[in-house]
Amino acid sequence: MLAFWKKSARSSPPLVALSADVPPVHTLFLTLGEGKAREVLQRGVQRLAHLAAAQGGMVMRADSTSLLALFEQAEAALRCARALRRDLALWVRPIAQEVDVHVDIGLSWGLVHGHPPDYEGPTLTQAQTLAAAAEGGQILLDAALVQQLPVALRQSLQHVHRVDPEFGLTEAWLDLTADDARATDPLWLHLQPAKGEPSRL
Repeated sequence: MLAFWKKSARSSPPLVALSADVPPVHTLFLTLGEGKAREVLQRGVQRLAHLAAAQGGMVMRADSTSLLALFEQAEAALRCARALRRDLALWVRPIAQEVDVHVDIGLSWGLVHGHPPDYEGPTLTQAQTLAAAAEGGQILLDAALVQQLPVALRQSLQHVHRVDPEFGLTEAWLDLTADDARATDPLWLHLQPAKGEPSRL
């Protein structure tokens, strides 16, 4: 368990809030039926929560369509966000031809208030706002988080200027790294057998 989870709210350093939303796509329910669709969403979010915890995050909340986690380091949080997107793409690949299921992620860096596991504050709200503004599997980061990243990682981001009264969002950075789930497809090798030996795949 990381040491900062045990510290009081007064002594806690700034943290990274990661908010991930899996939109309950209407076509998913039409294609699979309500029961199966809810199971896919719930199990998908559970997978994401386990992955976030395995990558060093403290999962604050996980329900049927979203999760919220805290990280100590900005780079670790962005790496986890990319892994979440990739993992969900693999999870829903059997139905990807029929429906588009994706995870929208927001990342924010700043102070949080409270004691584990009950944290609150504008950093968490900002991460949730960014996740709500993301579309089609985007990862959006706020300015404070971008400043915490190494220069090499900043170069993989694109500044997005937004004026959105509904979400109160004025600017964000978009992660341009594309995680292609197809890259993990198995490669089949047909080994030419010697005379009299069985064929092998």
